[in-house]
Amino acid sequence: QTQRVDDDGKLRKVDVAVLKDPSKRMPKGHAGQLFKAVSGKVGDEMGVVVCVEDQEAVLPAALAIGRSVPLRTWKSKPDPVDVLAAVHCPGADQAVLYRAFKMSESVRVAQDLVDCPPEFCDVDAMIAAAQRVVSDNEGVQMKVIRGTDLRDGGFGGLWAVGRAAP
Repeated sequence: QTQRVDDDGKLRKVDVAVLKDPSKRMPKGHAGQLFKAVSGKVGDEMGVVVCVEDQEAVLPAALAIGRSVPLRTWKSKPDPVDVLAAVHCPGADQAVLYRAFKMSESVRVAQDLVDCPPEFCDVDAMIAAAQRVVSDNEGVQMKVIRGTDLRDGGFGGLWAVGRAAP
């Protein structure tokens, strides 16, 4: 671990983790090891940059980062967590890097919805989250079906469960 103070007087922290040699049980990219190395350590004042040797390791590394860095903390209030995170792979196809980034962000959104307390995650909040995802993806469209339109559209089970909720 290395620590230093920036020009603005804030303490910045850099953790360097060297992943173990590959084994038959560990997938390429050491996603499990990476998750353990990063989890709980990345926050507003710190980021993570992962360098991998080949393109096949980009996606597991990006997903491990996404899994270990939530969109926000729910301990007392919904505080967003802005994080600098990157996966670097010399010679990697930009489309592979972009796909890994989008998938990592998707993991963070899904994790946020799962962790969201019920008082913050009602139907309107779920719709807003879906609209944010759709707006970030060119060519994707969204149709909201609510209320009796669910029943009439063949989603009677979902409609009945929703009616039972407060």
